[in-house]
Amino acid sequence: MLSLRNTDLEAELTLVSVDYFDTNGKLIRRYLDQPRRVGPVASADYFVEHRDVAGGQGASFIVTWRSERPINPPLAETVNTYAFGTQYMVFTARGRVLETDSTK
Repeated sequence: MLSLRNTDLEAELTLVSVDYFDTNGKLIRRYLDQPRRVGPVASADYFVEHRDVAGGQGASFIVTWRSERPINPPLAETVNTYAFGTQYMVFTARGRVLETDSTK
């Protein structure tokens, strides 16, 4: 699961794209058909079924977002869960900024 959290207390942000890539960098899925607004301190979640192995072990998300004015950057985290019979393995990973463009 990918969780995107708007950390700004006053302003909304707009998710422009949420794209899912496999281990080799091939686009697997686009989660948005149109931009999605996320209000102040709100979140948006995107789910990959645990049986979906198309992404492989190195799958990744790339998220593009914008805002009307400078805001706190959103927090992007994934939660990964694997089940082995009655045992589970869970880990989280925090996203990082790949590029910024204040002119868009």
